[in-house]
Amino acid sequence: MKPSKYNYIFQTPSGSYWMNGITKSTLKFSTDLGEKVEELLTKSALIKESSPKLFNLLVNGGFIIDDCTNEIDVIRDLYQSMIARKDYFLIVLPTLNCNLQCHYCVQSHIPSQMSSETMNAVMRHIQFMVEHEKIDSLYLEWFGGEPFMYFEEVIKPISQFAKEICESANIPFYAGATSNGVLISHDFASQLPEINLSRFQITLDGDKKLHNQIKYSNDIESAFDTTLINIANIIKVNPQVYITLRINYTDDTLKTNLVREVCDRLPKEARQNVTITLKKVWQHGVDLNRFDSYLEVLKQFNQAGFKVNWLDIAYNFYPCYVNKKYYTCINFNGNLLKCTNSSALYSTEPHGFINTDGSLEWKNQLDNKTQEAPFENSNCLRCKRLPICMGQCPRNHMEMKQWHCKWESLDIDLKKAIIAHIDYELATTNS
Repeated sequence: MKPSKYNYIFQTPSGSYWMNGITKSTLKFSTDLGEKVEELLTKSALIKESSPKLFNLLVNGGFIIDDCTNEIDVIRDLYQSMIARKDYFLIVLPTLNCNLQCHYCVQSHIPSQMSSETMNAVMRHIQFMVEHEKIDSLYLEWFGGEPFMYFEEVIKPISQFAKEICESANIPFYAGATSNGVLISHDFASQLPEINLSRFQITLDGDKKLHNQIKYSNDIESAFDTTLINIANIIKVNPQVYITLRINYTDDTLKTNLVREVCDRLPKEARQNVTITLKKVWQHGVDLNRFDSYLEVLKQFNQAGFKVNWLDIAYNFYPCYVNKKYYTCINFNGNLLKCTNSSALYSTEPHGFINTDGSLEWKNQLDNKTQEAPFENSNCLRCKRLPICMGQCPRNHMEMKQWHCKWESLDIDLKKAIIAHIDYELATTNS
């Protein structure tokens, strides 16, 4: 037996924190015990002899593995297995237009709306995937622009069709949306359960003052207030809804009264349905000194009753859903693409199109290229973070000749993040 290459072990005065990157198992020992166990990892027979229970704990958690185990091959097998799952992820853009403007947005918001002809093509494609590809489930994600600009015209009819055909095939149907939340009025919210639309990613950019400086429209007095009121309504209508509240942060964001102002607008009974995740605004440089403020904001949200994402890693063994075999994005004009964060959204040369029978036609074998493992390079293969990162952004992997480590563009202090994650797990288990 030998220790895993992907053990993350941190000794602190408050305890010994352990996590394995492949199994995602976590442990916490007293500092003295943790130090002794770490010293004995290369002598696992001694651990087995002195404490069979501890030995089994380490083996089951992946901290100790068989001598013959090649962990790179384990990661490769997990990657191939996960991207081949027939749980179909379909992103549809009703429009590239948006009701708000944000300075950091990568999109050009152009007047656009999915036509009835394209809607019919999308529905033929869904039928093809259910009846011919025999998918195991369908997750339909609405994206944009702002998708709720065309709820009645596009989202509702396509979702109703998808729900009906999945029910007839006896497979699960899920739906979600990435939205700024401003247009999801009480009337819209009351209709969401009918189409299984219960998962949302909605963004804030700081407290009321800062958010309204970044997200604004002549039609509303406060995007901040409107968004949070709508979130409360969505949860009230459907208590099973799951909302990721993404906070795009800068130094200024982390210093605002964001937590208090969000709590003032979201009642306690709604907060358990909301998970807070922090994402650095991409135009801002990396600064690890921000991470303590990052953690403090998460702790305040957690203490207020929200769920929080302490450890933002690749749990599914691929870096991005773009790598999935059963994933497609359909633009408002019917053009196919893979990455929604690219100029392909506006290209007059589509990466692919929907055939008359609902099947897909990709150019230059793009669908196969996106399934290539983005970690198959010397830098990723020797990196200790491999199983929690899983390599480059797939678009960079395909388009860039020079290797780029996406982890280096993050503010994340891995040690502090893992410690916070483990403490949160233990607190949740013991509560």
